[in-house]
Amino acid sequence: MSSESSKALKLAEEKASRGLLYQKQGKLEAAILLYQEALTLVPDLHYIQYNLGIAFQHQGNLSAAYIHYQQAIAHHPQHIQAYYNIGIVLQQQGLLDRAISSYQKVINLCQFKAENIFIQVQAYSNWGNILVKEGRAKEAIEIFQQAINLKPDDAYLYNNQGQAFFELGKVEKAITNYRQALALKPQLIVAIHNLGKVYQQQGLHSEAIVYFQEIIKQYPENLSAHSNCAFSFLELGKLAAAIPHLQKVIEGNYFVESYCEKADLLTGLDELEKAKIACARFLEKVKIQKSKVKRKKEEVRSKKEEVRNKKLKGRSQNSEIKSQNEEGISQEWMGTEISTNYQYPVDDEILNSKEIDKSELTQINLENAICRGECHSPSLDIQNSKVKSQKEEVRNQNSEIKSQNEEGISRDWMGTQTPTNCQNPVDSEILNPEEIDKLYLAEVRENLILTYSSLGNVLFEYGEYSQAENYYQKALKFQPLNVDLHLKLGNSLAKQKRFNTAIIVYHLGLAVESFEEGRRKKEEGRRHPPLPPFERGEEEGIRNKWMGTQIPTNSQHSVDGGVLNPRKKDNYAISQALEKVLVQRNNFEEFKSQKKSEVRSG
Repeated sequence: MSSESSKALKLAEEKASRGLLYQKQGKLEAAILLYQEALTLVPDLHYIQYNLGIAFQHQGNLSAAYIHYQQAIAHHPQHIQAYYNIGIVLQQQGLLDRAISSYQKVINLCQFKAENIFIQVQAYSNWGNILVKEGRAKEAIEIFQQAINLKPDDAYLYNNQGQAFFELGKVEKAITNYRQALALKPQLIVAIHNLGKVYQQQGLHSEAIVYFQEIIKQYPENLSAHSNCAFSFLELGKLAAAIPHLQKVIEGNYFVESYCEKADLLTGLDELEKAKIACARFLEKVKIQKSKVKRKKEEVRSKKEEVRNKKLKGRSQNSEIKSQNEEGISQEWMGTEISTNYQYPVDDEILNSKEIDKSELTQINLENAICRGECHSPSLDIQNSKVKSQKEEVRNQNSEIKSQNEEGISRDWMGTQTPTNCQNPVDSEILNPEEIDKLYLAEVRENLILTYSSLGNVLFEYGEYSQAENYYQKALKFQPLNVDLHLKLGNSLAKQKRFNTAIIVYHLGLAVESFEEGRRKKEEGRRHPPLPPFERGEEEGIRNKWMGTQIPTNSQHSVDGGVLNPRKKDNYAISQALEKVLVQRNNFEEFKSQKKSEVRSG
């Protein structure tokens, strides 16, 4: 090598080193410029070509990255990392078959090289993920297994193979793989999420919630986990438990805000618009309640602080009165104590006790008598009375503070009793479901039921009876005693020719109507107890007069020339539907029998 070539190589390597430093600092433009200057000096330095490809890939320039990886391979055909990165670039560009070929090249180059086992396993993993994406799950399972054979302690491989099993419909094997992944790496979020989704899709929502809440515990802001939690709680009919997670999802969500604004412009002329309006109201109720809750919590906090301050004030007053009381007792004894050696200075001389004046002895005797209770002292009575009144005042204040304290403890933020089995919230923003006010919950539930019911009606009109059935069932989870929902669910089942199930649902609706009628009569009996015989006759006479002149305020429906009470409207409709379905079922059974006979005779 000539001195000029050596000098150029040294300068190129120097520029490449500076470029690598900039690249590590995230200064990609400066790094790219230095790499290009280095390659201008010495074009066949494969590691500079490779580093330049990485810089372009991080910058998002996949075409330039691909070119420089190819240049690195041209100068160094065994460059395993360049082949691997080409596979990633092609995968990002959607050229999946070419990406697989690149990964296969990596695997072949890594054969019998223990130091390259990590990149070989990654190539297998990426290859398997592409096959899953293309719907070739069976092939993917084999590819993942080859990777597991190389590295049996890799949790990600078990998770990825579990995904392939799930796509293939082998749910039990998928669950086994996810559990194995978690056994190797308990905090592997993707495996926890996948396990939760498997249980959710199998309808095992209680099990699914456990895994989604585990994700929330580790990542409180994970909106996907909150969304899945809310969905599973709603599927279980647990609206109160779903609301905190819904609040987390819709908070600051532009799509939700835009949806609610557009729904305000709708008139509700058809079922679809009714569904949109109900859904928007449901979301608004959920969203608005969070700010109300914060205010209530602040009010409760300030109330507790006020009670605490009163208690401290009461204790301070107690201490002060105790001190005064002790001082008063001390003063009593000081006032009655007889000194045995009273001495008075007189002209710088000391007077002997025997020479004390008789009047002073009389005073001492008087004080001594007061002490023994033989005489009465008005000043002492006043002092004792004052201490006694102060004690009584403190006792009253303590009683008042105790009452306020108990009242503050027994009242939660919505004015209802504090539950004794409160769950710990996931974070300070998520409220316990049991803390949600009943009235507010009823309003939210009403809008949710209307949303489900209206969507079911829309799907029924368009002939999507199976999906309509699904929404009617969702609505019934929150309002199981709704006769109209039983009727609509039965109709959707009948349209699918599932006559036996429809008949069962209709009978359930009739049972609900009977139950509701009995409950209404019982409630009326409580409100209006039977009158004594004489009073009842008088009451009936008055009622008959009014019945003769009363104008009915409730619409009545004529059926076959008769008048049907509105309360019995649903009962009649469901009975008619039941009769119709029984006829349809019999006709359907006859048709099937006829077809079978024709097949046999043919």
